[in-house]
Amino acid sequence: MRRLTAAALVFAGAFAAAGFTALASDARIETRVDARIRAMVGALADSLQREGVPAEPMIDYALEGTQKRGAPEVILGGVHKWAADLRRARRALGPNATPAEITAGAKALRAGADEQSLTRLRDRKGDVRYASALNTVAYIIPLGVPADTATTILVNLALASATDAQLAELQAAV
Repeated sequence: MRRLTAAALVFAGAFAAAGFTALASDARIETRVDARIRAMVGALADSLQREGVPAEPMIDYALEGTQKRGAPEVILGGVHKWAADLRRARRALGPNATPAEITAGAKALRAGADEQSLTRLRDRKGDVRYASALNTVAYIIPLGVPADTATTILVNLALASATDAQLAELQAAV
């Protein structure tokens, strides 16, 4: 685990030396998070930002882990997982996905949806926005709805222009 921490510091130092500034160096991170975690979150947040991927869910995870007094190695592992899932969602949803859609897509992936379902939604959606549908997928899969069933239903609802209120009703009914 010390190697992971050392690698994190070297990685973060390299970004700092290259002139990158830590997106995550706001008051929340600066005052609440251990230096090792802060360095890695900053480096990853900068990287995500350059890729057009929202970093906020990853930052929130680091803050929550710190608040719950999680081990730095566990928090760093979770931070890396969030970054990877956000990138996977971005790849699946494409360059025109909004930050809310990418975040919702990452949550859906973490809940058990697959990238192909997100790509299918992207390919079929046209001008329909689908962050609420993806959030609903992320909500209902852990409740026991099979991932393939949840994604198929929600893709169809999004394409049928289901409203946020209708999706909220579906969540309440599950």
